[in-house]
Amino acid sequence: MDHNKKALGAALGSVFAASFSAIFIRVAIQSGTDPVILAFWRLFLSCLLLAPYTLSKSYYRHELFRLSKLQFSLMVLSGLLLALHFSSWFVSLKYTSTVSSTLLVCTEPAFVILGAFLLFREKPCARAVPGLLTAALGIVLVALPGSGAAAAGPAGNALWGNFLALFGAASVSGYILAGRALMCEISPLLYSTCVYTICMAGLGIIALILGLSIFEISLTGLLMAAGLALVCQLLGHTVCNWALKYTKAANVSSIYLLEPVLTAFWVMLIWEEIPSLTVIAGGCLLLLGILYYIRCESRSES
Repeated sequence: MDHNKKALGAALGSVFAASFSAIFIRVAIQSGTDPVILAFWRLFLSCLLLAPYTLSKSYYRHELFRLSKLQFSLMVLSGLLLALHFSSWFVSLKYTSTVSSTLLVCTEPAFVILGAFLLFREKPCARAVPGLLTAALGIVLVALPGSGAAAAGPAGNALWGNFLALFGAASVSGYILAGRALMCEISPLLYSTCVYTICMAGLGIIALILGLSIFEISLTGLLMAAGLALVCQLLGHTVCNWALKYTKAANVSSIYLLEPVLTAFWVMLIWEEIPSLTVIAGGCLLLLGILYYIRCESRSES
């Protein structure tokens, strides 16, 4: 199996792990944990797991000290964009529904495809475009008014939550593009460790600006942060970073369109929030579109 197919397979596995993010976040928020504090602990625990191993290897230490100013600057930018993504998306889950928030944050492929074309001249395979359009139609169907994805609560609050989720999509697309630029030059593990550390520092600064204490977290919130770190960060984001080394940024980003479908399934199982027929139809279109897109891209890279 070539590296592109392995990367696509790894990206599929990472989106499965990442699909639990909204569930962990929702439980933590319901326990009274502030979303920004939860995001900080997610990254703190991730760094606690990754940094000792990375720094114990002489290869990674030498690579760290060989980073150019441009590479280091891109890492800082990537980490800060990831901090903006986590803080805005986590907070959005306070105001809008789990499915709506996840759907909107997963619109990032549109930003990534545009950015990848402008920065790297990466074009999606022409035969794969119908797959993207089918997936986009699936998202539109799920997000339609009355589909069951709308937030239950004041419309103004839902609108603010939806805006934050969309901002989270824009910021994470920048993180993915920066990662794509660096993955050709440095090790994915070193990149992940450095960017997570910068992201953690950025979230700490955001908490300070908002007047929050990083120690104000419930036991449930801490357990959910541990789940986010182990499952969603290490098996989700870190594997995604590795995939970026071997395939297009648009490929990885497009696969992440599966996340809202998986999240909706977990929500249905845990909270018995049954999606409407419109949501089910949209989810099926999304799945078919992604599978077709992956198949075409895999063949074009072979």
